[in-house]
Amino acid sequence: MEDHATPAPPPNYLHAPARACPIPRGNPFVSTLALLVALLLVVVVVLLAAGAAYVVHRHPTWGQPLGAAFGAVTVMAALVGAILSR
Repeated sequence: MEDHATPAPPPNYLHAPARACPIPRGNPFVSTLALLVALLLVVVVVLLAAGAAYVVHRHPTWGQPLGAAFGAVTVMAALVGAILSR
């Protein structure tokens, strides 16, 4: 018995195939980039908090160091929240 497979349809030259997308869904590069941006944001917030704690530690009349650090983190969280909500 011969196997008579149906011939493939002719290619459609007006539209690109569905898999021709240069960045397919689930691309690990995008998620890696997002993780790197999040890591950079965490590093910046930690540096800001440490800087605020150090300045307040050097000038005790300005307040408590941990309060200043938490205040800096709160301000950064508010700014990031405002940016992400747009």
